[in-house]
Amino acid sequence: MDSELQKQLKVLKEMHEDDFTRDIVKPLFESMGYNRVDFNGGPLERGKDLIAQMIIPPRTKPRVTYIQSKKIGAIQNASESAKFSQLLHQLRQCVSGTITTISGEILKADEVYIACPEPAKSRFIEEVGSQLFNLQPTVELLDGPKIIDMIKEFKPGLLKLLTTIEDKLSITCNEHLINNELLNALNAKSGNVLNNYYSDLSFFVGSVDSNALFHIDVDIHTSEIKIEDVNVWEKIKIEHKFFSANFQINLFSEEIDKIEQNFTLMQTKYKSKENTKNIQKYSDIESTLRECSISLSQIINDLQVACSPANSSYTKKLSKQEINQVKELLTKIKARVESNFNQKNFELLAGSQFSSINSQIEKINGLLQQIASQKEKRDQLKVKLAPIPSYNFTFNQTLKLQLNSYKNSYIAGVEALHNTKGRSLKIKDFLKETEEALMFLERLIRADSPVSRWFNYSNKGKADDRVSISPHDIFESRKDIAVYGGAGVGKTTTLQAYATQLKDHSDNISIYIPLNKLVERLQEIIVSAESREFLKSQLLLKVILMSKGFEPTPEMISEAQIALPPNLTLILDGLDEIYTQVHEIIPAITDFKTKFPKAQLIISSRDCVSYLNKIDFLGITLLPFTEDQLENFILGWMNNKTLAAKLVEEVKKNNLYEHIKTPLLATITCSLTENGVKTPKSEYEIYDERLLLLTGEYDKHKKIDRQSQKSQNLIRVARKLAFSMQQDNLRSLSKERIISRLNKSLSNHYEASLIEKCVEELIDPCNILIRDPISKNYSFGHFRFQEHLASTELKQNREIDITELAVKDWWVGTLSLYAQEIEFTHLIEDLYHRHNNIRNALTTLKAMINSAPSSRRANLNLLVEQYDKADYFDEITSSYDDDYSFY
Repeated sequence: MDSELQKQLKVLKEMHEDDFTRDIVKPLFESMGYNRVDFNGGPLERGKDLIAQMIIPPRTKPRVTYIQSKKIGAIQNASESAKFSQLLHQLRQCVSGTITTISGEILKADEVYIACPEPAKSRFIEEVGSQLFNLQPTVELLDGPKIIDMIKEFKPGLLKLLTTIEDKLSITCNEHLINNELLNALNAKSGNVLNNYYSDLSFFVGSVDSNALFHIDVDIHTSEIKIEDVNVWEKIKIEHKFFSANFQINLFSEEIDKIEQNFTLMQTKYKSKENTKNIQKYSDIESTLRECSISLSQIINDLQVACSPANSSYTKKLSKQEINQVKELLTKIKARVESNFNQKNFELLAGSQFSSINSQIEKINGLLQQIASQKEKRDQLKVKLAPIPSYNFTFNQTLKLQLNSYKNSYIAGVEALHNTKGRSLKIKDFLKETEEALMFLERLIRADSPVSRWFNYSNKGKADDRVSISPHDIFESRKDIAVYGGAGVGKTTTLQAYATQLKDHSDNISIYIPLNKLVERLQEIIVSAESREFLKSQLLLKVILMSKGFEPTPEMISEAQIALPPNLTLILDGLDEIYTQVHEIIPAITDFKTKFPKAQLIISSRDCVSYLNKIDFLGITLLPFTEDQLENFILGWMNNKTLAAKLVEEVKKNNLYEHIKTPLLATITCSLTENGVKTPKSEYEIYDERLLLLTGEYDKHKKIDRQSQKSQNLIRVARKLAFSMQQDNLRSLSKERIISRLNKSLSNHYEASLIEKCVEELIDPCNILIRDPISKNYSFGHFRFQEHLASTELKQNREIDITELAVKDWWVGTLSLYAQEIEFTHLIEDLYHRHNNIRNALTTLKAMINSAPSSRRANLNLLVEQYDKADYFDEITSSYDDDYSFY
């Protein structure tokens, strides 16, 4: 690998001479105290590329320095060449030349330098010295290494110009690898504590979790299936090709060529001239039957009206006994209608003693005879019709055997990993088999699969699938990995720790990008261009460039595409925090993998999002602590071991494990306990108590005043700001924009000066608003803190329309916190009435139910299930033709 000096010299040598003079040598001499440095390049420079002047007291005349810039690579070993002679001529011009100052004085050079980007060889130095011997002033040489030394001493900022794009892309910003926002928000001094916790994981692909491999059972439809729709068949064929290509197993018991050959034969018979004529005859008979049915229906309806207590001319003429006889007649008519109209046993209706309805009976008999006759013709014709062509097949029952094999292999693999010390050697094989198994299962049962309706699955118990291996071991497999988990489970910390590990112990280039820091910049580009075209091509390359401080111009994109190494590890943290605003990020990931197939992508996202099945990476879910892991964390985090033991005992006694089982919540709880706060009973309460702690409520008991503003004012300002940012999908803002937003939302309640003071104190001393050292913007630290504040606004402000928020992934976390405090049955009802279904809000509703108090969950699940079924029923009935037929 080239040294840093070699890389810098390479950049110097690749520069054009004028660029080298203007961009490197000129600012270098200016930094050394020359008050006037004029670029004099071009055809009339007469050997003087730069003229530098400096007044050194007590002299009043300027000290004049001439600099001749020259790339000497081609002439160092050719002293007799024309280029070498030209260089000597230019240097002599420098020595003998003069300049005229502003005051009209004519001055000669006090110093002459030749500046070259290459390292000068001894032979070249000797040749120049011997040719210019005895000239005054003497010519001094500044070669590449000397110039770089001078840059380091006098103008270090120029070094960034000497870094190749490859180097710039490979440089990892250390600030990105420390979750400073979270550490500050938790009042933690370093990241060691947060990096040392231990958490298990599970796997999934698409929407199928590896838990399914412990307990799911799949039954496969065994009867023959007939598919008449060619489009449906084409979709099923795609599934067949997928299983054949990826698992070397046929989806059907029959060969696909045979199935299609049979379809072609059926189609030929169906489209024959004779069958086409018979189809037309059959259609004509059906048409006649429909007309007879309509006429018969109308007469029967008239007779039914005759029996009604009002609105009928018959009721004035008929007694109650006569009306009953008419009803009896209707019963007989119905029996005729429901018969098979077999001409051999068909009987006409007898006439009635009431002349007023005999005409109807005659019409009915005529229609019944016509229907019977047409049905007999139709039945005779039907046996001659060629059947509608269809693709007929049965599913391969060995699919179930294959699935059982995958399940057994996964269970054995997990056990082997837990019991084997040298498991790292087995991880690659285990991951490959697990991904294959989950892909197999997901392809069979996913909701949008064209074959899933013939594969019924059931859960036979639920095992606790926790794989106790480090996520870093998974990453080292070089597979593309999606890291999922709930809020505060440690996704960012895990990725940052791995990026640090790669930076310190790997030669491979890795790039870690916190996506939330780019959302605002991307939004600005979209707004300024009034178009989303910028996001539709090369988006990940643009994101990489922007994260490194480059403008994503076409030229830079082309350079980056060449500069990025094939074996790059690209870590994209916080996909859920950018997806709502930039949904193009998902296809961009696929596009990047197409262009860089050997690159490894590691992404992170919350798991309560609707786009999981759009990501085809192997997923790992970071699981919350077990009770033992939580206990170890508390005892390891708190310095006061007596207090730590007391907290552990309180967690057990009050069944608080469910409320503090993530690293984030456990950390806050430990911090609250150390500050004398009683252990909260829910996640929502934990964040409430954290706010009170940071805004000085508990300082009152210690008679400490850290801020001048009231706690309720600070919390209200923070709450309004968080909700405003949540509405616009923002994680951070500049201080100016924060104050501007708050002035708009709170101007009726607070003076502008008070708002500004509150913002200042939320920053310091409260540590609620945290400054990012790179973007210089402010955020609430961990995203969960912003969501909590936004949820308190939902709780306080009942005018907010939550039905519009529940259909957006961005609001899942906020509404989950809201659900811990507020009974939300009305939301399910409102969603159904507002959108005519709850389908688009199912992801949110399920997350809210899981966050609700356990006593409410059963009823909430039942209610959602009922409304979900109502969605399905409405969908079916809306497309169902309910024409009543009598034949």
